[in-house]
Amino acid sequence: MKDLKLVFFLFTLGLIIAVSCKKETTETSFVACTSPTYEDEIKTLIETNCNNIDCHGARQQPVLTYYTAVKAAVDNGTFAHEVITSRAMPRGSELSQEDFDLFNCWLNDGAPEKSQ
Repeated sequence: MKDLKLVFFLFTLGLIIAVSCKKETTETSFVACTSPTYEDEIKTLIETNCNNIDCHGARQQPVLTYYTAVKAAVDNGTFAHEVITSRAMPRGSELSQEDFDLFNCWLNDGAPEKSQ
């Protein structure tokens, strides 16, 4: 009987340790894309996060003040690399997850300028 209590105690202790040492994982939530467009959502995000006087509004290339310039950066891959892959932009701050998801959806949808 004493051995059975010891086995039960050790089993319970092992279970408690296993549960308390569980590795935390970060779950990625599924974000439903809503077909954002440059005119409706992205232009405002770029104006807010990228086009200040020291960045892509005047001094840094590419200047992102109009759609054709933004689309050129999308087409040559620099926009996705800097914003999505490396998350190097915007410099000095981070996009909210919602803004990041919006940019990602827009890029995955072909970076449309306007709604069809």
